Amino acid sequence: MSKPKPPASCRHCRFYHITWDPNAPYGCHKLGFKSRLEPSQYVLQVSGKPCLNFTPKANSEKVAR
Repeated sequence: MSKPKPPASCRHCRFYHITWDPNAPYGCHKLGFKSRLEPSQYVLQVSGKPCLNFTPKANSEKVAR
């Protein structure tokens, strides 16, 4: 039996961005919203399903972990 894949980290998604809003510091350009939670966590919380819009950044190997 295989383990389920962990949800993709928004920090590695091309649509993820940091906002200037202290009440909603994280955003998703693809879905068009800002949230206090990381967008993938918010999507999972609201829909019960992992984010289906995750698209890796072209230079994801350069992203700080």
